[in-house]
Amino acid sequence: MMLLKNKKRTNTLYSVAELRLSKDLAELSTKRYSAGYTNVNISFPFKEGIHECVPVSLQIKPDQSHLYAGAWFHCIIKINPGYPFKPPIVIVKNQVYHPNIDMDTGLFLIDALRDEEWKPVMTVNAIIFAIELVLYEPNLNLIPENLLNVEMADLCRNNKNEFQWRVSQTLQGGIFFDKYAFSPLYGEPVNRKRPREGLEDVTRKMKRISLCVEMSMEVDPLSTN
Repeated sequence: MMLLKNKKRTNTLYSVAELRLSKDLAELSTKRYSAGYTNVNISFPFKEGIHECVPVSLQIKPDQSHLYAGAWFHCIIKINPGYPFKPPIVIVKNQVYHPNIDMDTGLFLIDALRDEEWKPVMTVNAIIFAIELVLYEPNLNLIPENLLNVEMADLCRNNKNEFQWRVSQTLQGGIFFDKYAFSPLYGEPVNRKRPREGLEDVTRKMKRISLCVEMSMEVDPLSTN
């Protein structure tokens, strides 16, 4: 009997994550926070194991006088069943040269997504905004343990000319460090841009899920004292 209760509690928690994601998507369909540095394409969410995944492609605007101007970063926001009480993780799918993005795994370290810093009021909208800020201004206090990332951070602090040269070289594309293949500008955007109508369609679908979730939570004996 205890096992059944535990299983039901886990399912309820996952449904809460779906409910919150539907609200986040609704917010994105009407407004989006922006630092003004990037072009952002948000694609249809998909499920991967226990995670709800939101693909987001960000490009540092080509007209910016910035080191990464024109560069694309294809991210996946992976939302776990504990969301919004547990932070999601962000994975960058294409090969990039950035101090906060692990060269081997693509894991994107963002201060706001650390367990000790995460706040449940953070939405997907706010997460994308946090991604934009770190892409534009690397956080050298939060670096992956990957030796290449540690070296990047050291160069960024102590030898900016060398760091900038390496970024400019990788942005041209090619094989670097004997094994990492970079596409020019870290890869042209794939056709994943979501038109406004598409996002609203997904929002309506998530709202239907949310309604079912709310109805099930109302009769869930585990939610009562």
